[in-house]
Amino acid sequence: MLLDRSLLQSSFDGIRRQTPDLTRRFYDRLIHLHPQVRLVLSRVAFETQERLFSEGVVLVLDHINDKLWLERTLRRFGARLLAYGATPAMLNVFGDCLLAMLAEAAGPAWSAGVARAWQQALHRTLPLVMPESDRFRARRARRQGTT
Repeated sequence: MLLDRSLLQSSFDGIRRQTPDLTRRFYDRLIHLHPQVRLVLSRVAFETQERLFSEGVVLVLDHINDKLWLERTLRRFGARLLAYGATPAMLNVFGDCLLAMLAEAAGPAWSAGVARAWQQALHRTLPLVMPESDRFRARRARRQGTT
């Protein structure tokens, strides 16, 4: 099923224009809901996180209907997150927090159609980030001699 890339992109562009501190508000909420995320985020300067967040969302939206690109790119991203100590549970909180933040920032522009498009996008992308997280952790533990 093809997702409405144009709707996703235009809603994100509008939200970013209306809420220049979107990334900071998002990470504040994420850390409040899941304090363990702070350890993962502390490995990269916030200014870099902020840039990577926006660029990452834009890139994913550009390729939202390209399954091969999403699988390849998001799996690499997930491997980095796992190496930083992220967990699949953190991804669920990330998705919930992102939807809530986007809805709040969009205000009256957040329609049922926009919400559905974002839910579908997250449903497509988040499972690709850590599809083999247990296997990755086991392999890393073996390399570190802690099996």
